[in-house]
Amino acid sequence: MKKNRMIGLGLVIVMCALAVMPVNATNSAQVKQQKQQTQSKLDETNKNISDLENKKKKLQSEINALDSQLVQVLAELGILENDLAEKEAQIEQAQIDYENAVEEQNRQYEAMKQRIKYMYEQGDTMMLEVLLQADSISNMLNRADYVNQMYDYDRQKLEEYKAITEEVKRLGEQLQDEKEELEQMQQDYQNQQAELQGMLDKKKATAGNYEAQLSDAKAKAKEYQSLIQQQNDQLKKIEEERKRQEAAAAAAAQQNNNAGQGTGGGSGSGGSSGSGGGSKPSASGSGMGSQIANFALQFVGRPYVLGGTSLTNGADCSGFIWAVYNNFGISVPRTSGAQGSGGRAVSFDDIQAGDVLYYGGHVGIYIGGGQIVHASTPSSGIKISSATYKTIISVRRYV
Repeated sequence: MKKNRMIGLGLVIVMCALAVMPVNATNSAQVKQQKQQTQSKLDETNKNISDLENKKKKLQSEINALDSQLVQVLAELGILENDLAEKEAQIEQAQIDYENAVEEQNRQYEAMKQRIKYMYEQGDTMMLEVLLQADSISNMLNRADYVNQMYDYDRQKLEEYKAITEEVKRLGEQLQDEKEELEQMQQDYQNQQAELQGMLDKKKATAGNYEAQLSDAKAKAKEYQSLIQQQNDQLKKIEEERKRQEAAAAAAAQQNNNAGQGTGGGSGSGGSSGSGGGSKPSASGSGMGSQIANFALQFVGRPYVLGGTSLTNGADCSGFIWAVYNNFGISVPRTSGAQGSGGRAVSFDDIQAGDVLYYGGHVGIYIGGGQIVHASTPSSGIKISSATYKTIISVRRYV
């Protein structure tokens, strides 16, 4: 902005220095000199106009590019917000499932404790009565087997509900982790939106400044053009006056010559005077994809580091992909947005191991089986997730 103010100030100084001078010369040489000065000022002003128009065109291209980026960011932010709302609903349902599982586990556990307590209080007497009431050896064995089955059933149910509770808890933690990732991406997009909007506002303000400078410069050019026309008119008048004076002088000389010839005294030498006057003005995917996927899987569990590109010490999502592909001598862009538009596009139906999935601000490497490996969040690091854990914007292939 400071540079633009300096440009504007410089133009004002130039225009002040090139202030239009009134046409006040009285001879051809003076008018021609003034006209040459005015033409020089007009040429400089036209050059300034051309420079300003070129800068304005370049700035407009930058504004259009920023507009496109802002539209893309807003579109991807909208998709991300939808994913976040869906993830929140899934987390709420997972919490309900978890609470129900815990409640059922507790209920089953209490029932089992009651049966154990009852059998403990009754001791061997109850077992003995159960066995003595049998009317045959076969019936007694069946009763004994029933008691054992009841114990096994209690243990099996306890293990089942314990497993269910742990699975629901694990799912809840996974959803919470994915929500954290989405929230981080949402913040990044909001920051991008604010940054782009700020740049856009500044460039539009600069474009308005160029427009004002162009308007002033064009007005000044019109003044110079008008002054040149006045100077041309004055030159014509001076030239006409010179020709009239020359004609009058020639007529007077002719009269004197005729008078001399009438008296016989003239030598006729005066006849040579008719040529004088001024001078005239002059004019101027593949087997390599599987190798990439397998190589990337070696780093599951490594840390997530914002801005990092180290496979061992930590990387962010795009840095992880950049480092993996770089290991195979394959050049990919460094940022997630560029990775999501580089390579060549393939449909999800034709996806292969090693392909890059772009989610809008986040990327991962497809490893097959409907899964990706990616640098997720600072809390979860590099991990494996479902390829469809949120909305896929594009699939790109670099091999």
